[in-house]
Amino acid sequence: QGLLSKEAIANLSDDAIHKALALGAKAAAVTVSRAGANPPWRHEIA
Repeated sequence: QGLLSKEAIANLSDDAIHKALALGAKAAAVTVSRAGANPPWRHEIA
């Protein structure tokens, strides 16, 4: 999809960056709360 190219990342909006970081924080919080550091399923962080 080309969304991780240097150009695409450089052109991300502040809102898109905020949403990505918020999702990452949710995923990290669930992951470290479980034994074995099991990452969450998509439905658990939606």
